[in-house]
Amino acid sequence: MGKCGGLELNYVSDVDVLFVAEPADPDGDCEGALRTATTLASSMMRICQQAAWPVDAALRPEGKDGPLVRTLASHQAYYQKWARTWEFQALLKARPAAGDLALGGEWLGIVSPLVWKAADADGVVADVRAMRRRVVDHLPSAEAAKEIKLGPGGLRDIEFAVQLLQLVHGRTDPEIRSGNTLEALAKLRAGGYVGLADGTAMGEAYRFLRTVEHRLQLQRLRRTHRIPDDDDGVRWLARSLGIMGSAEKGPVEAFLAQWAQVARLVRQLPKNCSTGRCWRRSRGCRRTRTG
Repeated sequence: MGKCGGLELNYVSDVDVLFVAEPADPDGDCEGALRTATTLASSMMRICQQAAWPVDAALRPEGKDGPLVRTLASHQAYYQKWARTWEFQALLKARPAAGDLALGGEWLGIVSPLVWKAADADGVVADVRAMRRRVVDHLPSAEAAKEIKLGPGGLRDIEFAVQLLQLVHGRTDPEIRSGNTLEALAKLRAGGYVGLADGTAMGEAYRFLRTVEHRLQLQRLRRTHRIPDDDDGVRWLARSLGIMGSAEKGPVEAFLAQWAQVARLVRQLPKNCSTGRCWRRSRGCRRTRTG
């Protein structure tokens, strides 16, 4: 799930996962299989935490209040009856990654159609937009101004825009179903759901922000998405990005200007991006599609 599912991991990312298990014998002991699988999953998470990277299973059905491992039938029942919009949105990045890949593929074959069925429901667009607003509202204003991931004009704005367009148009167009943000954006642009100029600008903004994110995390190998408060920290960041400044602007001023320009561009994404409709304008959109 998450960045791992989308093949977008940072150097110090945690790995978001779901676990599914079935008895090796179709007529075998299901409860026993789940107990064994839960022991294996818990051990794997603990070992990875100590030796490599944190493994986070909080995106599973019912979150931390739900069982760590479920059967195929249990996953299916949950997503059919109780899953919320954000959970289907998260499934856009899901892929089988480890263990019994055939079982993982069977799981994906069950949940994927439910994503596109859920996208037909009333209120999906409003739900996604409301969730994005809640993320921003929960950030202290001083933090939001420095946040390249969750703040206004940050990575999350681009990811939500792409995922919303996928949810709306992926119901009828399987070509745009991808867990990787840049790949999905390219497919949306090629399919005419995003104007060529807008799609290119979004891609460039995403690459810039992700590169900034990588540099910040590499400095001290810690998970952060916050621009430093002090000039020395910003100067280091700018130079790590190859931004040396000019006679008029030093590296600090040059980086801050470029970041402000990118954030402004992302905030000014066409209105239709936040409603899930296609760009029906002359900015390079080759097709006209209904929203």
